[in-house]
Amino acid sequence: MGNVEFRYYDSGRYELVEWFADESSGPYCYSIAFFIKGGEDYYMKTVGSRFFDAGDDAFFVGRHAMFFLNAMFERAENERKA
Repeated sequence: MGNVEFRYYDSGRYELVEWFADESSGPYCYSIAFFIKGGEDYYMKTVGSRFFDAGDDAFFVGRHAMFFLNAMFERAENERKA
């Protein structure tokens, strides 16, 4: 959505990035938030004010990312208990 992307980035870790266009060097992005697996679910750690500066797109994508990750977490927990 917009310029914000939810993505897998390293050994079970997920992040939100914001994309930008630069005429001289092309597209680039930087992390605005990380999703960290806790003992009971995932939580989000923002990078400074980047998440808030990204506006509504970051909130929308971040909210759906949390829903997705916590659903995966719950499924894995249920399979582990079975």
